[in-house]
Amino acid sequence: MEENLSPAIEPETPVIETEEKELPVDVALPESDEEVEQVEQPVDDDEEVEWEGKKFKAPKGLKDGILRQADYTKKTQELSAKAKDLDARESQITAAPEEELKVRAQLFNVDSQLEQYGKLTQADWDAYYAQDYVETDKAWRHYQLLKEQKGTLSSELQSKQTQRSQLAERDLANRVEETIKFAASNIKGYTPELTNKIIEFATNEGLDDKTLKANWSPTLYKLLHRAMVGEQVLKQQATPKPKAPTPAPLETVRPGNNPAPSRSLKELADKDDLTEFVAAFRKSNGKG
Repeated sequence: MEENLSPAIEPETPVIETEEKELPVDVALPESDEEVEQVEQPVDDDEEVEWEGKKFKAPKGLKDGILRQADYTKKTQELSAKAKDLDARESQITAAPEEELKVRAQLFNVDSQLEQYGKLTQADWDAYYAQDYVETDKAWRHYQLLKEQKGTLSSELQSKQTQRSQLAERDLANRVEETIKFAASNIKGYTPELTNKIIEFATNEGLDDKTLKANWSPTLYKLLHRAMVGEQVLKQQATPKPKAPTPAPLETVRPGNNPAPSRSLKELADKDDLTEFVAAFRKSNGKG
């Protein structure tokens, strides 16, 4: 058996040619390890921000925006709460007259029926009993029931009126408090006496107490104050300023021909006006 003396053929390893890419000209390579460290370490440009009880880091400049947003949100919530309170207060005040009107309507109906029964005399009742005892008895019991209903409705109406009055008083007290706080913070030179002057001004302009109480608010206070100040300014502008008196011409006094004073020096000395006395004395001596 012949040996295969032909050399083993090894498979050729494929040669992968790599393309060397050149760096852009404007890219600078670090020349030292120190420069490498400087490049690799980012600059800490963040600041700590607190939001809804949690703290985190955010880029500088964002904190002011977050704080403004938080302040805006807070004010919006306060305004919303105040608006809800005003709506609830208005609903209570509006509901009170509506319930009171219902009771009044029921009471009016009962009074109308009682008025018809009140026209019947005892002789009328006796006659009806003689004609139809059963129906007359029913009418009599209905008459008594109406009188009981009137008492109940009258008490309920009184209670509704008292409730409405108390609601109105609390509402006015709240509006007065709000107005005082507003005036103290926004009206320059505010004093309690200023409020009295504004009320007096409004009354003189034809607003009665009922209208003032129903509409008393910071807005009305501000409008009345501006109107009062404006009227004062108009009055000042309309008042003519007094003209300065024209000085009298100077009188030339010649020696030996001095006019006699209109009043004697003794008379002027007896008066408290020392200036007039000195002037008369100088004039009489030719030193005027």
